[in-house]
Order: sequence, then C-alpha cells, then structure tokens
Amino acid sequence: MTIFSVVLIAILIIGLLRKSLKKVFTYFLTVSIALTLNLRMGYFFMFKGIELGYGSVVIYFTAMIAFLYLIQTKIILKPLSVIFFGLIVFFVVNVICFYIFPYTGKVIATDWEKFCRGEDVWTTLSSSSLQMGYYATLISLGIILLCGKKTLDRSNWLKILNNVLFVCKINIILGIIEFFVKNIFQSQIVTDCCIKIFGSYGAQQNELDLRGLFYTIQGATKEASMYTTTMFYTALLFLVKGKLTNKKDFYRSRIWLFISVVMLLINTTMSSVLYLGLLGLIGFGHNLILKKKRGGNGLFIIGRVALLAVSGVLCAVIFANYSTLLKSDNYIIRRIGRAAEQVLLSLQSSSNNQYSSESIRFTGIFYDLRMWLKKPLIGFGFGTLVCNSGIVTMLVNVGLIGVILWFLFLLFFGKSGKNTCREVVFLVEIWILPSLILNDYETILCLVIPLLLLLYGYIVEGQKIVVSELKQPTLATTCESKGKVI
Repeated sequence: MTIFSVVLIAILIIGLLRKSLKKVFTYFLTVSIALTLNLRMGYFFMFKGIELGYGSVVIYFTAMIAFLYLIQTKIILKPLSVIFFGLIVFFVVNVICFYIFPYTGKVIATDWEKFCRGEDVWTTLSSSSLQMGYYATLISLGIILLCGKKTLDRSNWLKILNNVLFVCKINIILGIIEFFVKNIFQSQIVTDCCIKIFGSYGAQQNELDLRGLFYTIQGATKEASMYTTTMFYTALLFLVKGKLTNKKDFYRSRIWLFISVVMLLINTTMSSVLYLGLLGLIGFGHNLILKKKRGGNGLFIIGRVALLAVSGVLCAVIFANYSTLLKSDNYIIRRIGRAAEQVLLSLQSSSNNQYSSESIRFTGIFYDLRMWLKKPLIGFGFGTLVCNSGIVTMLVNVGLIGVILWFLFLLFFGKSGKNTCREVVFLVEIWILPSLILNDYETILCLVIPLLLLLYGYIVEGQKIVVSELKQPTLATTCESKGKVI
C-alpha cells in the first residue's frame, strides 16, 4: 500500500460516518468523480504484480452504497433501468460467445510499441485474455448512475460539482508549481513526490521532456497527455458551472477556465492541440462561453454540418501536404505531419515502416478496426485487444451493440427534457471525439462525462439551479446547506 492508500481509507471512513444513506452516497460519489478525474497514477494496493487502482476502489465502494440505497428507495426509472438491464444481458452474451465461439487466429493484443520496434508480439487469445474487472467496473458505474439519477436533485449535483472543482483547482496549482520547477530549475521533484505519495505502476514517466519552448508537465498522472485530458474535462466543468450560476460565479469560473486553457497551451503535446480545438468547438458551438440564449436547433445543425465540411477540407490539405509539414521547425506542426503520414501508411496495411508515437498509435488503431470487422456486433470481449484509442478499444471489445447501449445509457442519464439533438452532439463531443485517437478505458469510463452531460441537460432546458451558500467546498462538506434560486 502507499501513503495515499492510507489517506483514502481515512477519507472513505469519514464518508461512512454520515447520518443518512443519501449523504453517504453523495459523499462517495463526489470522491469518485474527483479522484478518477484528477489522479491517474500509482495504486491503492499491489501484491505479486496484481494491482488495484484508486479509481477501482472508490467506484466499487460507491456502487455498493448505491445498490443499498436503490434497494431502500424502491424506485424504477424507465428507460434508464431497461437499458442497464439490456447492457448486463449483453455482457453475459459477450462472455459466453468468447468461450463458445473463440477466435483461434493469432492477434496483436497490446504490445504496439514492441511491434513497431520490429519484435514478434503475435499471440493467441486464451481464457486469461478476458478481463472481468472491466465488466465489473461498467456494471458498478451503471448502478452508481442509476442511483444518482433517481435520488439526487439539481442542487445536489451542483454541490457535487463545487466539491469536484475544489480538487481540480488543487490539481491546477500542482501543475503550475511543476511547470516553474521544471522550466526554471530543471527538476523532477514534483513527480518524485507524487510517486512517493501515490506509488508507481505501469508506464509511469518521470523525465525532463523538452518539447518546443517548455518541458511537459504531468501532475498526478503517468504522462503529459493524461494531464491534458484532466485539464480538458476540468475546463468543461468550469464552462458549465459558469453557465449555470450567478454573475459573480460566472466570472470566477471564467478565471479558472482561462487558467485551465493556459495549462493546455504550455503543455506542448499533440493532445493539447486536439483538446483546445474541442474546447473551442464546444464552448462557442453550444454558447457556453457567454451569458446569452442559445439559437434554434436548425442553426445549430447547420453550424455542425458546416464545421464538418471545413474539417474535411482541412484534413485533405494536411494529408496532401504532410511531407512539407514534416520539414517544419515547429514541434507541433511536425507532429501533425507525422500523424498524417502514419495514417496513410496504416491505411495501406498493418505493417509499419518507422518507430514513433504516431506509428504506435495509428498502427494499433487501424489494426483493431480491421479486427472489429470480424466480430462487429458483439466484439472479442473486454481486455482482449487494446490500442491507443479508448473508443476503438471499446468497439473491438464489446462491438457496436455494446458501444451503442452504453452511449444510450449515458444519454438517458443526462437527459433533462425533450431537446435530445444538442445532448447527443454534446455527448459525442465529450465522449467519442476526445477518445478517437487518445485515452483508454480509465478515461472513457470516467464519471466526469455523465456529470457534464447531466449539467449540460439543465442548461439546454433552461432550468433553474439552486446555488450552495457554502464558503469553500471541500470533500468533507455536507450537502445540507441552504441555497437560493437564481
């Protein structure tokens, strides 16, 4: 166990001392969202190579509390409960098909870095390839969201948001400290301290990586791209909070939003560029930047079609001129050129002619897409095939049916009224687009995504929110304070 393992146990014990099951559940849900968003390194417990992460611990504990609370309330939500039941049935079918109709050919399961180095990593799928923990995690998330949807009101969710953002602010400050320590003193002391506190497991990076003008920062995560993912979703949380609250809170949220964007700008990674583009698309496209009324659905759809057309033309220009981009002195432009080159190579075959971050990423993505065509509806099973795309990995593991069922479950969880078009687009932009060429299960199953969708549903329907009068939200804050409607 690590230092933070002991701290987390204390945090969970404090939550269990709440006076009612609702307060316990709300507390645990807040901890789950804050921790899975901000902490992406280390382990809670490790024994003989078997690792249990912090996120898994809080999700399983929260799911147990949620299950008890669901039994106590005895309320069934339709169609959310129906979709969840269908998801469980599909998981059973998915596992049964893995054993009854096994795939006997050789595959590349996970080792894309070794494959791109020219090593022989071909293997066959066996019973050990299936990872039941992913099924347990997804079912646990479903129980948590079912309980949250039917037992918590809008004021409860905003108080949860306040507490989650309190932790996010700590993470932002940690990144700022790391930026100055690295770029002024060329020191890794921040990452060293995080490893001492949270532990180190998996592909943990701890090196000075100079990209362009600055060294990359990673906060309490394994690598710089994970920190940019955290900042992206943190910025989105400040966007929706600013839209939901009063004028004073609106400008305060915009200050923290600006700082989050700056953290993305100074962390010179390809993921930063993609996330900044998505933030602009979401912020301006959904009118979340300014305090103004949204336009009609017709204008909204026309804007999205025009954006797709412009994006298509831009991609065509990049692919046609990738060789010119490769010669640029700018780090990001060269990375874009390498990415375009590798996409073209990967489209031609699963073989690879070079070793780079882009080749590892796109070779794996296109290989898994080809494998998905062999079992397009039900997939190969959770944990069997993995690449550097969260969505593609989920698609090849549970097939089109599994992805659609989870998408619908998230959609109906966040749905607040009849205006489904905007919510569908928003879910695509915060769940699918960020994970097309980035992220992993730890991100696409993160509880911050349904939280964002739920809060956005309130914005779309123009519903009023009760604002907490708490002075400074913390994880120990109860959800009992009085509020005022704005």
